Amino acid sequence: MIIKIALCLLAAGFIYLIWKRRLGFYVLKRVLLSLFSLLAIISVVFVLLRQMPIEGYFDNYDKLDEAQVQAKLHTLGLDRPILQQLIPFLKNLLKGDLGQSSRYSAGTSISQIIAEKAPISIYLGVASMGLGLLFGIPLGAAMALKKGAFWDRFGTVFIVLINAVPAAVYYIFIQLYGTDLLRIGMLFKRNEPVTWILPVISMSLGSIASYAMWLRRYMLDEINKDYVKLARSKGISPYKLMLSHVFRNSFVPMVQYIPASLLYTVCGSIYVESLYSIPGMGGLLVDVIGRQDNPMVQALVMIFSCIGIVGLLLGDLLMAMLDPRISLERRQGVR
Repeated sequence: MIIKIALCLLAAGFIYLIWKRRLGFYVLKRVLLSLFSLLAIISVVFVLLRQMPIEGYFDNYDKLDEAQVQAKLHTLGLDRPILQQLIPFLKNLLKGDLGQSSRYSAGTSISQIIAEKAPISIYLGVASMGLGLLFGIPLGAAMALKKGAFWDRFGTVFIVLINAVPAAVYYIFIQLYGTDLLRIGMLFKRNEPVTWILPVISMSLGSIASYAMWLRRYMLDEINKDYVKLARSKGISPYKLMLSHVFRNSFVPMVQYIPASLLYTVCGSIYVESLYSIPGMGGLLVDVIGRQDNPMVQALVMIFSCIGIVGLLLGDLLMAMLDPRISLERRQGVR
């Protein structure tokens, strides 16, 4: 219920900003491009999954003879040309029908399985993004304001470590030593909030490093601009200058990375959820790949692709709506 209310409020805010800035044509163009990208991804994933071994469509393949296998393939429509398979699949997809699981939970609707798993991943993802903003933005601002001092060096080391060290290494490090420090079990338990801490921290580290790195860069660019030097010469207090001008102007281009970080959160959740045995979407993808459940793999890859495309789309729209300096109309030739 809370998620639905939040989504409704977010949608209302977007509609208001779109109306206020007269972005109808730009939004329509970006949405159509995103839909085209999504259609291309779905088609490619669909075709590639059809090249996989047919065992992934049967829960008891070893016990079936050739006649039974061919009969099942005919029932599923897998013996028809690719295009004749793709068009009905897209029609069912528009109705919200993702098919049925073949091995993970044979005969169960994929939509039903995802509806049970998705809320956990959503809660973890939102919490990790919130933590990323809570620590990444102040860290980036401190690095820019105290260039060369302790916080700048600390932040630089942190960013280098997060980007240079494979995520799997520090995920395991956090799990091993974090569980000892907090004296909790190594596995996730939905009804014990303390077991949420380490997964959320693990998934937020990439966002913290990204936000800090980009905000530092943008703030340093703004500090060296002429309007800041002029404001200093007029005697404006450094605190007001940094907060009202430098930080605000630097944060606008940062906005486009916030929705896009959904993609990084999803990538992190795939490994983190498996590591902590979290019954969410990321762990589910690893599980169904291991079981060679082709319909489930296809559905989940498509969903993760949708999340990435939607994140990039929202980033572009937020950037256009919040920065009035961006011109969305094609300029005509000036003589």
